[in-house]
Amino acid sequence: MIIIMEDNEYFDVKITHKSNDKFVVFRNGKWQDLNLPKGHGLDISVTVTDPDNDNKDIINMLSVYRDIKTVSNFSFTRYQRYINELNLQKHNDNSITWDNRINKLQHKLEAVRFHMTNFNLHQDEVQQEFEKQYANSIVEVEETDQRFTYELESFLFQVQSLLDILGQIIALAIRDNTFDSYGTFLSIKLSNSANITINSKLKQVIDNHAQWYKNFNAMRNLVTHWGDLLNFKSTTHKPSIDQEFARIYYPQMPDKKKVTRYMDELWNSLNILIDEVGEIIKEDYERRDNFKII
Repeated sequence: MIIIMEDNEYFDVKITHKSNDKFVVFRNGKWQDLNLPKGHGLDISVTVTDPDNDNKDIINMLSVYRDIKTVSNFSFTRYQRYINELNLQKHNDNSITWDNRINKLQHKLEAVRFHMTNFNLHQDEVQQEFEKQYANSIVEVEETDQRFTYELESFLFQVQSLLDILGQIIALAIRDNTFDSYGTFLSIKLSNSANITINSKLKQVIDNHAQWYKNFNAMRNLVTHWGDLLNFKSTTHKPSIDQEFARIYYPQMPDKKKVTRYMDELWNSLNILIDEVGEIIKEDYERRDNFKII
């Protein structure tokens, strides 16, 4: 007999603490409490964010972009196709704007940091467990750990998504909607554009970052299109028979670099890239604004 579990769209919880929130209404020249019927709330939908998740360094990193106020909007064909296919035409973010892209870039930076933090925390948890109690192995053993695997893969995915949004920001800045992602072809696009003043500088920056991007992109593509990151190793135990101590290696990238070190290095590269692109765009738009004033 097959038992079919009920798949509810919601669940109920017991209220243990009453909310102190209240709504007021302006009546007869003064504010008065708006008394709602018992058991009811206002039919208003809001989205809230835990302030503990705010990363001040990320906010500061993007301040140079938020200082730019004169970038015009235009439509990206592929984005609009997705919006139409999902019937999201009435969503607030159904079109690409400068502020929209900066907000999404912050979102992706926070996502990358999230996976870095999770990986580090789990690595510390594993180490602490082994330091409390450990039975040696007489052969080398890689102890596969799905949390390490999935956090690393998610980290790689979010970095690429972040870079694609940076590509869209560049497209908005140089008024060229023929591309909407980041890649080696972006340098070629910048070379062929008419806006030489800003584009030549942007091309030089992207070329300067080409080596780490090429290495990262190969790994991300391997996971995305072929299943996993070959030669990634989770926690590895070295053989120890008569010794007093055993050696345990932290998770390693395909080139044997410690994963957390790789994440930190890539994070720093992203920071530098974003800073350099932002400064070039800001400088160009300040030049344009000053030219208009004169």
